[in-house]
Amino acid sequence: MAYSSNILVIVGLDENDNFSPKKLTIWATDSDSVLSEREFLFKIEAVRLNKSRLVACLKDKIHIYNMTNLKFLVSVNVNFPLGRLALSPSSDCPCLAYSDSIETGNIVIYDVHALIQKTEINAHKSPIIKLAINYYGTHIVTSSCKGTLVRVFSVPQGERLCSFRRGINSAQIYSLNFNINTTCVTLSSSSGTVHIFKMPGKFDIPGEE
Repeated sequence: MAYSSNILVIVGLDENDNFSPKKLTIWATDSDSVLSEREFLFKIEAVRLNKSRLVACLKDKIHIYNMTNLKFLVSVNVNFPLGRLALSPSSDCPCLAYSDSIETGNIVIYDVHALIQKTEINAHKSPIIKLAINYYGTHIVTSSCKGTLVRVFSVPQGERLCSFRRGINSAQIYSLNFNINTTCVTLSSSSGTVHIFKMPGKFDIPGEE
């Protein structure tokens, strides 16, 4: 669902379903009808959207659309994303982050308004498993497949701001995100615990004194 709008984006789980995993359907809940459909050669790994952009991730490309008119904008070639991407929740912030490596923990920061790559961050030694962007598009939080360390970087500069240790034993990270004010980072994992980390200091956030 696109926030409080009447737009619902649907991707199926099985080829035998009415909604195929290779087809992206944009549905209007107020009129109970299809606004647009996009079919692809490969399975859709992930979908991210805000009020200005819709991003569909496949195994070899990331497709970016304008949400206001559903117009196709650009495709970004990737190697192996597995749906490991994040889009800024605010449409005022143009930040898309993704990792397309199964060997390293690098993250690409892409501007979905200017449609250009901004920077690349060497976040971890191991491949990225989870990442999230704060509401204002100024920070990104990451975790590798080991799940022991969580790191926060500035966007789009890529400067490491702080690190948190979840534990010494590896664990699968299920969810990872900031709170609305970027004062905390929360994660859940296969260890059976939920961690809440307090961000150090006070960072410059747009709209705040």
